[in-house]
Amino acid sequence: MGNALCALAFQAAAVTLGIYDWLITFDQEVNLLWVRRWTAAKILFLLNRHIGPLYLLAQFSEQNSRALSISVVGQIVSLDLIVVAHLLTNHTQPADVNFFAGQKDHLLRKTLVAGQTWLEVKIFFMGIFVWIWLLQFTLLYRTFAIYSNVKSVKHVLIGGYILGICTHFLMFPILFLKLTAKGSQDSSEGTFCDFSSPHPAVVVFWLPSFVYGLIFITLCVRIAIKHAHYSNLIYGTRTATWARFVQDCILYFAITSAVLLGNAVAWVILPSEWYLVPMDFSIMIICAAGNRLVFRLIQVYHGPPDDEQKSLDQIHMGDTLPLQFVAGGSEGVYDRNSGSSIIVEQTRDSGAVHPSSEQHSNEIFFQG
Repeated sequence: MGNALCALAFQAAAVTLGIYDWLITFDQEVNLLWVRRWTAAKILFLLNRHIGPLYLLAQFSEQNSRALSISVVGQIVSLDLIVVAHLLTNHTQPADVNFFAGQKDHLLRKTLVAGQTWLEVKIFFMGIFVWIWLLQFTLLYRTFAIYSNVKSVKHVLIGGYILGICTHFLMFPILFLKLTAKGSQDSSEGTFCDFSSPHPAVVVFWLPSFVYGLIFITLCVRIAIKHAHYSNLIYGTRTATWARFVQDCILYFAITSAVLLGNAVAWVILPSEWYLVPMDFSIMIICAAGNRLVFRLIQVYHGPPDDEQKSLDQIHMGDTLPLQFVAGGSEGVYDRNSGSSIIVEQTRDSGAVHPSSEQHSNEIFFQG
């Protein structure tokens, strides 16, 4: 009972964290997103921003509400399983929720576990993981676009992304083997099942996502350092907005990796009743950090200029966007108006910048 109350308290804290982050960033959402035209990237971000907190809030309300005799999810599970159990056991009288209380039949227990696990997997994937994966996919494409779509970077990012998704799908069959079905003594809660203990393979399958996060961090830090050096070399100044964007970028992927590793540790040391506690916090923290990163990215590349340092912001918003180093003492910048890359040269004596040639380049970022 004590563990259940602690788990409930942590879940409430995760929901509170999500609502708090949503409130303090709502003004940024209005200023940076709602005033712009609707695009696929905008819809994707709004889904990720709102579905996660709303799902946890609904889950928290459903699990702890006593207003209904049977919760919505519990009712769906119970009614489905009642029909199956009725057919399997050839009962002549309709069964109710209490039919499973104290039930010892192995077939019924497996039916209960299978039915409820399937429902929870559908809710879990559609409510959370799909949107997190879509957000990461958007950031993934933005990252290797900054690297001029280098094939090696593209293969590493896409390979790690697919591997991370596959590991999540592989976890559920393993967890299914560790589930135990219990009959509830309280008819208002219906029937339910718990994880007896996390399987060691779950931790192993979780590690690829952790490693992938570290690779992503390394790539983002590398391009940030290169951009900072480039900006200082050509213009001798850096903007506070860009610095905050770099911080948010590193923070997002550092938090993602730390959360994945923390989940693995928590599953090993915490009681089985607490299994979903780190997952709830993971959802809220990753969504909050990812939302802030996207807000900052929009602000850097599409937002109003800084009054203090307009010279460098003109790069981000106007004619050019720093892209990469070019061998031979030249630098490459992106011309947003013409859709091409311009090679600029810097003389050692005066520090003046002169365009020398043009080469075709793909559009880097989704237009917001």
